[in-house]
Amino acid sequence: MLNTNVVFLFSVLSVLSFAQHDPGRNAVRLLATDQIEEALLLLKQAPKANNSPISQGEKLFVMTMAACRVENGIEAFKHAKQAVELGGIPIERFQAGSAEMFASLSDLSQYTEWLQPRKKQILHGPMLGAVTDSSAQFWLRTADEADIRIELRPVLVSAGVAKISVGSSRTSSSMDYTTVITVEGLEPTTQYRYKVWVDDRRIGSTTVFQTQSMREKACSFSIAFGGGAGLTPPNERMWTTISNHQPSALLMLGDNVYIDDPLHILTQRYCYYRRQSQTEWRELVASTPVYAIYDDHDFGTNDC
Repeated sequence: MLNTNVVFLFSVLSVLSFAQHDPGRNAVRLLATDQIEEALLLLKQAPKANNSPISQGEKLFVMTMAACRVENGIEAFKHAKQAVELGGIPIERFQAGSAEMFASLSDLSQYTEWLQPRKKQILHGPMLGAVTDSSAQFWLRTADEADIRIELRPVLVSAGVAKISVGSSRTSSSMDYTTVITVEGLEPTTQYRYKVWVDDRRIGSTTVFQTQSMREKACSFSIAFGGGAGLTPPNERMWTTISNHQPSALLMLGDNVYIDDPLHILTQRYCYYRRQSQTEWRELVASTPVYAIYDDHDFGTNDC
């Protein structure tokens, strides 16, 4: 029999929760239907509503999107610089989906010169997926199509040189510059360090995760699970709290983001790119296997 410790670490959100009244998401839904003035008015009023928290950086990010929708590249660049330099918005937010969200910036020389030294090659991830007793999967998104290689070494080496396990793939524009890499031949209940290489250039720091115990062998493990994880700025520390518990897996049971706009890819990508760019989220999923199912807010509208 398996001895399972279940750790409930999510804030489960109700109909009246902050995430249901996400001003950034709501403004982007208006932008998707070219209701520019309405979107800007919503952003202006948002800080006055106690149940609608939004950071200054996020406001500036959405205002950049709004300026791009009316092809005002100069205004968009002003907001973009402030969003990054004053508001702390990750530069990856401007690289991901740039063709759809920021087309008016792409031809602006001031913007491209400002962006160039800040560019990142890996925009989102790496995120651990299926981890078994002998394999692991890694998801990530790059800025352009690129060859990806992931190298794993055991943290503890009992005898001689550690065995290196390698997986490789190429990100594709048809998959929004993402790929999933599987590395096999791993040992059960073993900690591994892994490094990521993009076009033969090492990117980022070394990260550690642990494989699962041997199949059909009794073991103890902990699981973090929950649902209703819409963006609520004061509660984003929860990802760090989960990480500190070092669970064997994170089970996301639905409403993993609150999109509520199945018709417009602009809204969908805004919500996912925002989550995938969060520092706390990226640190958690780089070392904790993630498994998820959808609920209504992930792919449709409320109670669909």
